[in-house]
Amino acid sequence: MKKYLLLTGLILGAFAFARAQSYNFTKTTGTYTDLTGVTSLTNNLTWDDPTATIPLGFNLTIFDTTVSTLYFNEYFLGGSVMASNLDVGRGAAISIFEADLMDRGYEFLAGDDQPGGLSTLSYKIEGTSGNKVAKIEWKNDGFYEEIDSDDTSLQFMNCQLWLYEGSNTVEMHYGPSNVTDVPLVYEDEPGPSIGIFPAINMETYLFE
Repeated sequence: MKKYLLLTGLILGAFAFARAQSYNFTKTTGTYTDLTGVTSLTNNLTWDDPTATIPLGFNLTIFDTTVSTLYFNEYFLGGSVMASNLDVGRGAAISIFEADLMDRGYEFLAGDDQPGGLSTLSYKIEGTSGNKVAKIEWKNDGFYEEIDSDDTSLQFMNCQLWLYEGSNTVEMHYGPSNVTDVPLVYEDEPGPSIGIFPAINMETYLFE
């Protein structure tokens, strides 16, 4: 079992709307559609605990933090994006599916960045200046604990994070998933950690 920062936060449904450094929660249902025309962050290579940079092309405010770039940080195990790529200090974070994610084609003997990746992390920026939407997609992502336990990957998840310029709206879209062994996949937690966090201290791993 890997030991990293694992968030325990508010379980959300589909949508949250930011207003004056607070969020109102709304849940809706609809058709989930895979993104097209995306920029891949994994490039069809295998991955575990990814690090990557997502340029938004606009300013986004998460509580009282304004950023134009988001980051995958290895300490968040793949299911979150942070306002900072630092290993120390404080930073805001959005966790859409904070579990220990891993490429479903991963082989431990080969390690990271090998050909034959089956799971993707990607993004696209849509819209015109003042009305842009950044869309981040987790597609066909597997789970470390299952692959580590028996070298198989039958369980998976799909989701998208949509971030809106101007309104700072945060939408969490959840697509097809298959989680049959909850204690294994979530390391004895009842499910993934999902939430919007104003500040996390990367040195103490505490919320501030």
